[in-house]
Amino acid sequence: MVNTPTKRQGIPIALSALGLIMVIAGLLFATVLRPESTVTAQAERPETPYETTVSGLLGLVDTKVTVHAEAPGQPIVLALGRDADAQAWIGELPNTQLTGLSSWQVIASTKHDGEKPEVNADEFAADEFDKALAQSDMWLDVKTGKDSLSWDITMDGSGLVILAATNGVDPAPKISLTWQRDASSAWIIALTVIGLILLLLGLVPFLALQRTRKEHARTEEARERRQRALHKFSDLKSSFSKDAASKSARDSEKSGENSKPSAQNSVKAEEDHQRRVSLLERQARPVAEERTEITTTIGGKTHVLPSRRAIREARARGEAEVSMGGQSFATGLIPVIPRSDDAESDKKGEDE
Repeated sequence: MVNTPTKRQGIPIALSALGLIMVIAGLLFATVLRPESTVTAQAERPETPYETTVSGLLGLVDTKVTVHAEAPGQPIVLALGRDADAQAWIGELPNTQLTGLSSWQVIASTKHDGEKPEVNADEFAADEFDKALAQSDMWLDVKTGKDSLSWDITMDGSGLVILAATNGVDPAPKISLTWQRDASSAWIIALTVIGLILLLLGLVPFLALQRTRKEHARTEEARERRQRALHKFSDLKSSFSKDAASKSARDSEKSGENSKPSAQNSVKAEEDHQRRVSLLERQARPVAEERTEITTTIGGKTHVLPSRRAIREARARGEAEVSMGGQSFATGLIPVIPRSDDAESDKKGEDE
């Protein structure tokens, strides 16, 4: 079975559709759906006096993290150390652990109840940070402040954690973590370029097939027009042949009645029939416009010759010769010669 242009359009259309989808996706990821260059997640302020992160949380998104603590009107102390040291310091004290990210904006936490620390009323000051925590030599580094505190940390090990507190009695500060995220657009560019290539690979064959289809339709239309013209010509030729045959039969009957057939009338009818058929052929089968004369050079001398069309038209007019360029050319017309019995009849008529 011969594949038509419509059936061959499946693969180009699929390639074009896939390429268009990839281009649109690339544009969306480069604009509306482009990921943020930073990730900031925060936890709710705990009810316990101490708050610590689990091992691995600080380096979850990137090795560089910004720890931000907030405790309006209260002192803040942040200690950076190993997870084992933080757990040893907390012991059985009430604490809250930040366990991971429940989403890109929220830090999940777990509360651990314990015995509240004993407070010496003479030494405790609500507006001072927990000195025991800040002055311990268990930590790699310590930061203190009031109301809010930010600390940029570069993680060089997965076992480091943050231990946060205020004055050691009141709830620990609210913690938020901010990382820089790789928002490279290289893959977006690659996606868009590949989509454009697929789109072109699909469009070029598709347009070529469309052009072939139109040419095929024009060819079929021209063929149908020729077929209709030939059928019309055949019908007309058959009709005129019947007319000529009936006319010839009537002429034969008249000749039989007069016992003197007229050869000249028969020849004239045949010539008239040939002219009408020739005219119908020219009308039914359109051809390129022909010239009535042909100019040629022979031996350095220019000669003007009649074309076949000029000879044909002269013969149709009953001319035996056609003149052109000062010369006469035979048209090939068969001369009409009266029969001997017609000549004798005419001579007898003259004698009488």
